[in-house]
Amino acid sequence: TYKIYINNLQINLYHLPGKGTNIGTLSKILKKEVSYSAKSFFSNINSISTKKIEVVITQNIEPMKIEINTPQNISCDSNSPSGKNVLENIFDSFLINNKDIPEDFRTSLINEMEPNTI
Repeated sequence: TYKIYINNLQINLYHLPGKGTNIGTLSKILKKEVSYSAKSFFSNINSISTKKIEVVITQNIEPMKIEINTPQNISCDSNSPSGKNVLENIFDSFLINNKDIPEDFRTSLINEMEPNTI
């Protein structure tokens, strides 16, 4: 299994009206098109440690920067009932569950990433 350490990661986030967010779109593409070899690699990652993460929201004329400097550890278990992959765990930790990210972005991400139950 792999333990990943991330220092100085920047996540650029933007929202396209009527289309969703770039991160939600990326997540959908990866869920559909991930190869079996990539799946096996992602399933072997059991933790991610971070030191400095910066989220940049480029929606506005003046980009909004949100720094996440608190070290975090994310445990990953692809066999868990949620079945979330590594990227989904990162998105959950740094974007969806981050109250510093504007509500409209977080709501859009939640709607894009959760399976449609209708």
